Amino acid sequence: MNQEILQLYKNQSQILFNRTYWLDAVCEGEWDIITAWDKKQQPVAFLPVHHRKYMGFKLLVNPPLTQFLQLVFLLPQESKLTKRMEQHHQAQLSIISQLPDFDYFDMNFDISYQNWLPFYWKGFHQTVRYTYLIDKNRVPAEKLFEMFRENIRRQVKKASDTLTVKEIEDTDVFYEILHSTFAHHGKKAPFSKALITRVFQHCKPHKSIQLLAATDAKDEIYGVIMIGKDDRYHHYLAGGSEARYRNSGVMSLLLYSAAKQALENGKDFNFEGSMIESIEYFFRSFGSVQTPYTRLVKYNNRIFSIAMGLKGMHLIR
Repeated sequence: MNQEILQLYKNQSQILFNRTYWLDAVCEGEWDIITAWDKKQQPVAFLPVHHRKYMGFKLLVNPPLTQFLQLVFLLPQESKLTKRMEQHHQAQLSIISQLPDFDYFDMNFDISYQNWLPFYWKGFHQTVRYTYLIDKNRVPAEKLFEMFRENIRRQVKKASDTLTVKEIEDTDVFYEILHSTFAHHGKKAPFSKALITRVFQHCKPHKSIQLLAATDAKDEIYGVIMIGKDDRYHHYLAGGSEARYRNSGVMSLLLYSAAKQALENGKDFNFEGSMIESIEYFFRSFGSVQTPYTRLVKYNNRIFSIAMGLKGMHLIR
């Protein structure tokens, strides 16, 4: 990777998922920066891309634990709308033309991204996805609890009677509970212990990661969550609870604590989805606002497209 470009990229204000230490943790070296330049050879846009192989096919996809990536624009603030749009289009067309060869492209772009026309012109398909946000400008921290649906308030009150939320640093304990949560539902955890450990180790020096646990008076852990932090958001990355405590209200308490902390720190809280009906209902019950973001997909290999269709797979991570 060109070190000059890397330094220019690092100098930009980035969401957590764009930061180099995050990409190093989740991509294990399989990432690059695509740069668009103007006529004076000044950078006008950056897009980090994660490249990997699946069954021998070349993929450009979002890394694990990464809800979306940001296409960063460095365009001047032109007074004329026509000029701004032209620069925006040209920067994206330049990015697209420099993408590594791929059989399958599937990326989510952050919520600030709206103009995907250049990708449409180049044969990409778009789908709207949704996350849920608690906006610091809409909800003061002291009013947060009042925004919750009645059942969430009951769960938080119930859990608060016996549990205390505290910060931990033991990724083995975190992963053990995460793994047991998925196992209880007959599923395999989508993240490895090694990935969780790398993310924590890479982000901790930058104070952009936090593990929260809810414990009882005997210091037994009922549930855990992982929170990622950047200049604008606190992101709910992953979490789970012990199966025998699933009716304790522990997850509601943990998410309430994390969201309240975000608002107190002047940040929005991002639940990171979900498109799954039951999870969407749970997140929406916290008084959060449904917020769209863009997913772009393109197949460059008909065999891969057919194979994914036969497997019923629409998203590779």
